[in-house]
Amino acid sequence: MHSIHPSDYQKAFVRYLRKGIPLDVALKAPSSEHTTTHYIWRTSGDDKVRNAHAVNNGKLFRWDVRPSTGHPGEDYNCRCKAEPFIPGESEYAYQILLQPERDVENKWTAAKFIRHYYFGGGRTLELQETGHLLAIINYYLYYIKRQGADSRSRVNSEIITAARKRQSGGFTHNFYNSYTEFGDYFWPFGGGKVSGLFTGDVHHKNGMLSIQGTINYKYADIFTDPVNLREDFYHGTSDPAEASILALMVTDALGVHFDVVGRWETQFSAEVRLDAENSMY
Repeated sequence: MHSIHPSDYQKAFVRYLRKGIPLDVALKAPSSEHTTTHYIWRTSGDDKVRNAHAVNNGKLFRWDVRPSTGHPGEDYNCRCKAEPFIPGESEYAYQILLQPERDVENKWTAAKFIRHYYFGGGRTLELQETGHLLAIINYYLYYIKRQGADSRSRVNSEIITAARKRQSGGFTHNFYNSYTEFGDYFWPFGGGKVSGLFTGDVHHKNGMLSIQGTINYKYADIFTDPVNLREDFYHGTSDPAEASILALMVTDALGVHFDVVGRWETQFSAEVRLDAENSMY
């Protein structure tokens, strides 16, 4: 087995701290120490997880192909773990974002949303023209925590549940949810909702399900009642359909509400146990 002199690792670690030079995999975790050729990335599951590592959670990696983040535990203070992958026994489920439409260079500020509210004539906005598409996608897919589970995991679980019912062959699954509080990201998106359609197939072998497919997501929101007068003091909601013309004139000050929409697509992959009671999903 290859041995590592402590000073070699120390020098590499100092280079990482001072210059950001990644640690050599051979210094951190020699391949001869691994019991499997592949592993599943598992984060600690709390709000201290780095964004880039949260993206890796649940994904399958090879030890001989170093990801851009490094392997689990390599990055400074990284608490992620590499779970050995055993074909036919290990479970994983993840989504990979396919290239979305490009954002404009400068993100819209709150003032720009309000100007559009008064002078835009109610024209629908696409997320990418506001510069917030990729941020909204990342916020939804990777970084939302609510009631102990993130939105992506909930969607994964819904698809896996549908696959267990199908067991073999092609299937689709529609979902619509309000798991995400987009207002925590930026208040103009406070009423945003996400819906989606999974299209793919599932194969059953020896008690394991292999699921592959794509998910088409849609984002929808209505920008209205910019200071929440109707929601906070009158009707408990900012939905313009729930307000009288007089209330709209008072609370919206003759502004015109408008829709904000967006779309993106992910590739979904999973291997899980058919028996849900013995599964982590």
